[in-house]
Amino acid sequence: MRLGKFWLSSFALVMLSAAGMAAAQDNAAALAGRWEGSYVPKTDSKSGPGASGAARSHELGSTRGTTKMPVTVMIGAGADGKITGTWATTAGKQAVNTPIEIAMNGDTIRFTIAGPAPSSWEGKLSADGSMLDGTWHGKGFGGDQAAPLVLKRSKK
Repeated sequence: MRLGKFWLSSFALVMLSAAGMAAAQDNAAALAGRWEGSYVPKTDSKSGPGASGAARSHELGSTRGTTKMPVTVMIGAGADGKITGTWATTAGKQAVNTPIEIAMNGDTIRFTIAGPAPSSWEGKLSADGSMLDGTWHGKGFGGDQAAPLVLKRSKK
């Protein structure tokens, strides 16, 4: 009798695991592709000795005092359902391409960017699957920053 319960329990665990993998593969497939957008980090004229927000924005390529940071996120779906990705942005003329960790909790998606300037993005996938609407959090010119960032699925 105990052996039968053991096999039944084992079978149930295998089925739950398979269902979880199938859901992960569906989520990965829904996110896979190229996503593009831009955010505007806050400039703070008081954050550095003698430096103004406009001056720092100019260092990133803007002459108007406000810099839009273009972002391209590439998301891939592995056969095992694991979601992988990269976050690419251009600061001035220097392109930065960084691996990201992608997590899903219900309908919330989170990208975590590690490194010397760690940051994150958190948001939701639109019902039609064409947009990721959320907020970028990270270090900006004046310290901790948050900025809206909508990523649109690219056809490129």
